Amino acid sequence: MILQAEDIHKNFGDLKVLRGVSLQIKERETVAIMGKSGEGKSTLLHIFGTLDPPSDGVLRICGKAVAKHRIAYLRNRHIGFIFQSYHLLEDFTVLDNVLMPLKIGRQENVESKEFAHSLLKEVGLEGKANVLAKYLSGGEKQRVAIARALCNKPDLLLADEPTGNLDQSYSHDIQKLLLDSAKKHGKALILVTHDEEFARSCDRLLFLNEGQLYNPSA
Repeated sequence: MILQAEDIHKNFGDLKVLRGVSLQIKERETVAIMGKSGEGKSTLLHIFGTLDPPSDGVLRICGKAVAKHRIAYLRNRHIGFIFQSYHLLEDFTVLDNVLMPLKIGRQENVESKEFAHSLLKEVGLEGKANVLAKYLSGGEKQRVAIARALCNKPDLLLADEPTGNLDQSYSHDIQKLLLDSAKKHGKALILVTHDEEFARSCDRLLFLNEGQLYNPSA
């Protein structure tokens, strides 16, 4: 299994946000999570991405218990992130942004740069490798974010409202690109979205309600 979450709880003081979430994600599986605003979808995704610890429960990434391993190593080795607000470094080039996970992990080399260039070609930005990120449109920035998420060859992609800041025409392009890229590179994908059509393009659709995950087709 790529991800195993067992009885995950998350509390913020007296506020119980997650109440015993359990989930298993297989290799190459795509899963969408929907729910009302404020239900804790982003919180759950941050826990899955080791950005935020659970209050209780066990999380395993590629069979490794997160609590027993170096979290930064697990995150950099196994997980790629795509955020609604892109999280690009505006004064760095497109290529530098794509390579950033490898720069942080001190894994940048000639081969990784070649792979980064191939990813930029894949997302339709091969001619903008040396352009500063601040000069890109929102749709272009999200394309860079997808390439960056793939650059360290992770096992799991996590996407938090990846089209939330885009207009409808850009949204459909990014949705297709994200799903096609996950499939092409053989990655598992968990995405949070309010777009039901997008969500139903995934292998599984789950709903988060009152702190628990539900399968509407079960």
